[in-house]
Amino acid sequence: MQSPCALFSASSTSCSLPVPSRHRGLLHSPRLRPKFGFKFGSSWTSLRDQATASPVPWASNLQPAPRLSGGEQAGPRRGRWWSAVVRFAGRWPPTAMQWRGAWIWWSAALALWTQAAMVSPQGLDLGGNGDECGSGQVFPVEHDGAFLVGCSAFGGENWCRRQDGSFVLCPELPIEQEIQDVPEPSRKPPRRKKAAGQPIPDDSDISPNVRLESTPGLTVTITEIMAVNDRYLPDDEGQFPDWIEIHNAESFDISLKDWSITDDPDEPRKWLFPDLTFVGGGYYVLFASGKDRSTNANALHTNFRLKSDGEYIALVRPDGTIATAISNEYPRQLPNISYGIPDLTAFPEADKLQNVFTFLSRPTPAEPNSEPLQRGPYISSVLHEHGEEMPPEGEDLTITAFVAEHLHPVQQIFLTYRVNYGEEAAVEMLNSGNHVFTTVIPAATFTASDMVRWFVTGVDTEGNESRDPPLLPEEYPVYYGTVIADPSVKSDLPILHWYSFDPALATSQEGGQGSLYYEGRFYDNVLSRRRGVTALTWPKPKIKFDFKGKVFKLTDHRSVEEFNLQSFWEEPGEDTYLREPVAFQVMREAGVPAPQSFHVHVRQNGVYYGLFAFVEQIDDSFLEKNGRSVAGMLFKATSEQSNLRWDVKQDDLRFYYRKGNRVQVDDWWALYGLNQALGGGGTISRSLFVLEYLDLPEIINYMAVNNLLLNQDRCTKNFYIYRDAITERWSILPWDTESAMGISSGLGGVPAPDYCVLVCEQWNSPLYCDSDHPQDIPLQSGFVPGGFGVAGSGVAGSGVAESGAAGRRLSQTLQQRMQPREYPVPTAAEYDADLTFTPAETGPRGNYHHLDDAILDLPVTRTMYVRRLRTLMDQFLNGRLKEIIDDYYNLIRKEAVKDNKQWGVTDDVTALDKGYQQLIEEQLPTRYTQLYETYGPFGVVPLIPEAQPEAPQMQIVGVDLAQENLLEQYIQIYNPNAFAVDMSSWKLLGSALYVFPPGTVALPESNLLLSPSIPAFRNRPVSPRGGEGHFVLGTYTAIQRSAAITLTLTTDTGAQVSTFAT
Repeated sequence: MQSPCALFSASSTSCSLPVPSRHRGLLHSPRLRPKFGFKFGSSWTSLRDQATASPVPWASNLQPAPRLSGGEQAGPRRGRWWSAVVRFAGRWPPTAMQWRGAWIWWSAALALWTQAAMVSPQGLDLGGNGDECGSGQVFPVEHDGAFLVGCSAFGGENWCRRQDGSFVLCPELPIEQEIQDVPEPSRKPPRRKKAAGQPIPDDSDISPNVRLESTPGLTVTITEIMAVNDRYLPDDEGQFPDWIEIHNAESFDISLKDWSITDDPDEPRKWLFPDLTFVGGGYYVLFASGKDRSTNANALHTNFRLKSDGEYIALVRPDGTIATAISNEYPRQLPNISYGIPDLTAFPEADKLQNVFTFLSRPTPAEPNSEPLQRGPYISSVLHEHGEEMPPEGEDLTITAFVAEHLHPVQQIFLTYRVNYGEEAAVEMLNSGNHVFTTVIPAATFTASDMVRWFVTGVDTEGNESRDPPLLPEEYPVYYGTVIADPSVKSDLPILHWYSFDPALATSQEGGQGSLYYEGRFYDNVLSRRRGVTALTWPKPKIKFDFKGKVFKLTDHRSVEEFNLQSFWEEPGEDTYLREPVAFQVMREAGVPAPQSFHVHVRQNGVYYGLFAFVEQIDDSFLEKNGRSVAGMLFKATSEQSNLRWDVKQDDLRFYYRKGNRVQVDDWWALYGLNQALGGGGTISRSLFVLEYLDLPEIINYMAVNNLLLNQDRCTKNFYIYRDAITERWSILPWDTESAMGISSGLGGVPAPDYCVLVCEQWNSPLYCDSDHPQDIPLQSGFVPGGFGVAGSGVAGSGVAESGAAGRRLSQTLQQRMQPREYPVPTAAEYDADLTFTPAETGPRGNYHHLDDAILDLPVTRTMYVRRLRTLMDQFLNGRLKEIIDDYYNLIRKEAVKDNKQWGVTDDVTALDKGYQQLIEEQLPTRYTQLYETYGPFGVVPLIPEAQPEAPQMQIVGVDLAQENLLEQYIQIYNPNAFAVDMSSWKLLGSALYVFPPGTVALPESNLLLSPSIPAFRNRPVSPRGGEGHFVLGTYTAIQRSAAITLTLTTDTGAQVSTFAT
C-alpha cells in the first residue's frame, strides 16, 4: 500500500497529499486560502506555508483513512480520492515515529478532507518477530477507542500497536470512503465559519431544528437524549452517564433481539440489543456510557457515549433499515437539560416521521416527554463571521442566527450585545433568506482585547418568546461571545483570556462567575475560585475553573468539567516556573497516569495577569482517558490525616478525603476497608492484601518515579486513591507536584537546618514516606554523601519539632550525626500484626504514607520497588530529565521574566535563570550521586540494585486452560535469575496478547501468572487460586481449547526472550 506522504523522513522538506480533482478550484481561491496541520507526538501544529496544486494523477492504490474522533473533519463525505496533489513545505520531526496525522481545511464549514492515517515509513520495524511492515503502510489513527501508533508484523499478520502499548489486529481500510460533495465557491456562497460550540446546518436542510428520519417498518423512535448528564439520572453504579430514551410507538409488544443503535453511520451494528420484549406504547432508557453491558435488562449500557457538541444517532432494525435517526447533528447540549420531541408533537405515520427535536422544559426519562423549554421561535446556530478566530479591531462584527417558526409564525428577532461589563444594547436582526437572520455589532462599540457577548431573542405572532442561549439556572451560559484581537499581544504559549466583573471575588475561596476564551472557543458564566491548602495565603493564587458539565475542550479533543491553574508562587529552592509540568511529563513518560499540564499566558479583563500552568483535573474524564473504569471509586487526600491511617472512623473520612467521582454514592466503606487492611485489621492478612488487592505495578511505578523526582509533599496528601470496580484492586494517582526536584537553599547557598530536603537522609532516601522517613519531623538531619556534605558531618543536637501548614517549616530541629543505616524489613509476624486496636501515630512522626510503608516493609514488594527505581534512574538521570527541563526553560523564559515583574515573586528579574541553573548544576547532579552512589549497589546504604541485562532470561512455563471455565485459565512465566527483572512494557504475543504495565517486576526465581480475569482466578476451585499470595496480572482474551498455542515473550525493545508452543 502506498503512503499518501510518499516523501516522509527526517530529511524530507515536502509532502504530497491527495485532493479530489473537482475541488482544485478551492486551492487557488485567494479568499479561501487553505491551511495545513500536523500532529507530532501529542501536539497539533498548524503550518500556513503557501500551498500549490498540480493535476498529477495519483497512480497508486490509495486508500483513504477513516475520520478522526475529534472535530477536524465534518463527517463522512462522497467522492473519489485521486488526481490532484497539494504540495507544501514544512519542517519534519527528527523521528518518523512522532507522526500522527495531517489535515487540510479552508474553514470549519469547508473542511474538505482530513488525512487521518498513521504512516510507518521506510519499513520501520516497530516490534514483533523482526519482520518489517510494508513501507508506507497506512493504518487508522483511531480504532476501537484507542489511538494506534505503529505496526508490527507477526505470524503473517499485521498488528497495530495502541498508545497504551497493547496490540490489536490492524483493521482493513476501505479502498474508497464516501465524502460529501462540496460545491465550487463560484456556484454558491461559502458556508460560514463555525462559532464556538455551534453546529453548521446542512445546506440541504437549513432548518435549525434536528429532525428524526425513518424508513417504513416497526415504529420504534428515539424520543429524548441527555448528552451531558451531570447530576440528573444515575445508572446502576451511581454514575451519571449520557442516556437515550426510545419509545415503542406501536400498540403491541416488539422483540428487540438483533436491533441495534449507533452513533456512526458507517457502523449501523455498533451496539446490539439483547433479546428483550419492548411493550407497546412503552419507553426505555439506555445509558450511553461506553461500558458495553447488555446482560441486565434494567441497566443496558451502550459501547459509545454521546458528544455534547452533537453527532449522528440512529436506531436500526434487524433487517438493517433505519427505524429512526437524528439526521442533523444536534446543537451543543446543556448539562441536565434533555433534548427531544416535545409533547406538542404527535407521532405521524412511520413513513412520514419528521419529528422535531428541541430542548425540553424538564427531563422525563422512561415517561412521555415534557413541553418545549421555550415556546417562541426556534433559534439556533448563532454565529459570528470569524468563527474560531478572534475578530479584528475596527470592523463591524456580523452575527447571524438560524430561526424557524415553532408554534406560530416568526414576528421579530433581536440581537442584544454587551461589551465587557457595560450596558446591554439591542438591535433588530433582518431576514436574509433561508431562515438566516443577520445584524452587526458596530466597530465603534469595542476595541482590542474587549470581550463582546450577545444573545438572540425572538417573538412569534402570538407573543411567545424564546432566547438563545436560553435563560437557565445561574451556572449556565447567559451569552455567546468572543474576544477582539489585539495584535500587540504575542506569546509562544497558549493564551487564556479571563474576564471577571469582580476579580477579587473570582480569586477568593468562595469564588465568582466569569467568562473564558481559549483556543477559539468562548465559555460564559464559569465559576473560578482559589484552591489549595498552604496556597490559600499566596498573593498569586492557584485557581480552579468549574464549568457546568463537560464543555471545556482540551487539545486532545476531550471535554472536561473543570481544570486548574498552578501559580508557581512558592517553590522548594529557586523559582523555576516548571517543576509541576516537568514532573507530570516525567511521570507520563514513565507510564504513570498523570494529569496533562502545560504553561499558559493568562490575561484578565484584557490585561496581562501572569504565567500559569494548566493542570488537568483528575475525574471520570481522566479515568477514561487512562483506561480506568468510571465505575471505580476515586478519593482525594486533602489533609495531614489523609495518609490512609487506620484510626479514622468511617463516618469521619469525609472530613479528610474528598470524593473524586460517584459523589452521590455512599462508598466510604471501601476506603475504610483499605485503611483497615493496611493496618493489619482486614479480613485477610496484611501481606496477602498487599499482594492480591493492590495494583502493584501501578503503585510501584508511582512510588519509584516520585522518589526519582524527590517529590516531597506527598506522604499525607496530594494524591488520589482509586479502586477498580472489576478487580477490586487499589491504585494511586499523583497530584500537586509543585514540590518535585526540591532543594532547601538558594543557588550556591547552605542547606536549611530543618527541612534539608535534598541533602538529608530522611527526605532523600529511597525509603521516603515509610514510617522511618516521615514527611515532617527531621529524624536524621545529617547530610548524605554525594551532595553538599559527607556522611558523618552533621552537627549533633536535639529538639522537638511540630509541623506547620504554611510552608511546612519546622521551628525546631532534631539533628544527629548520620551513620550509614539500613532499614531491615520486619518479620512476617511483625508485618501481619493487627495494629488497628491501637491509635495510629500522630503528630509529625505519624506523617508517613501507610501505603508506602506497607510496600517498603514487605520484602517482595520492596524488591519490586528498588528494581523499578533503578530502571527509571537509567531512563531519566542520564540526560532525558535535563532535556525535558531544557525544553520548558527555553519555552517559558520570556514569559517568566514578564510574570516576575507582574507579581514580584522575587526582586530579581533573572529568577528563572537562577532556578534553571540550580536544577541543572545542583539538584540533578546531587540526586544522581545519591541514587547511583550513596544508595547504589556499592554505596554506604546499598538499597538500589545494579542495572539488569538488556534481555534477561525469562521462561514461559506453560498454559493451564482450566477444566470448565476458560476465564480461570492462566499463563505461567518464570524468572530463573537471582535478581528481579523489570518487565515494564514487555509484550506477550501470539495466542494471547498482553502488554505488561509499567512497574511490573518479576521476583527472582519466582513465578508470575497472567489471567484473563482477576476475579475468576481468585475463585478457581483448585490451586493456584486467590488467597495463596500469587503475583497475578491481567487481562487478556482467553485462549480457546481447540486452538494450537504459540506464545512469544519480548522485551520493551522487541528482543525475544522466550517462546512456547503446543
